[in-house]
Amino acid sequence: MYSKHFSLKAASLCVIAVMSLMTACDIHTSNNGSLDGFWQLAQADTLSADNPAGRSADVRAKGIFWAVQADLLEIKDLHDKRVDTTYLHHSVFFRFTHEAGRLHLFNPSVDQRYAVPEYPDAEVDDLSLLEYYGLQSKDETFDVLQLDDDRMVLQGEHFRFHFRKY
Repeated sequence: MYSKHFSLKAASLCVIAVMSLMTACDIHTSNNGSLDGFWQLAQADTLSADNPAGRSADVRAKGIFWAVQADLLEIKDLHDKRVDTTYLHHSVFFRFTHEAGRLHLFNPSVDQRYAVPEYPDAEVDDLSLLEYYGLQSKDETFDVLQLDDDRMVLQGEHFRFHFRKY
């Protein structure tokens, strides 16, 4: 009888512990579909009024990746070389919306974890940080020309970006 009472008490405590853990956690899900994931920038087409078809460049060797999860998009250079304690090109985080065939990036912040550990993220105030990644402003909107589990093509005012998913 003692062991039966003990096992019932232990099982009750386990159930209470699991229930309290489940209520303490807030599970955030994403409705991004195929957009979520790790994307390598493979090709960049420069668009202009006199050449609307664009001039293409294979940029896979640059190592620029977009990581998308929930409502956060990170753009980073995986081949970035470290100089002393800082990287040449910081990662940039954006908030974004994806609706009606358009991807809107806004509210960029620069990742400074390695340069200034006590201030990990700061608002982007130097547009050259964004220009390195082909972005022209802190608020960018792209038409989503293609999006599936393998490929994504985004077209903005100045560039068309072709990505492959990892």
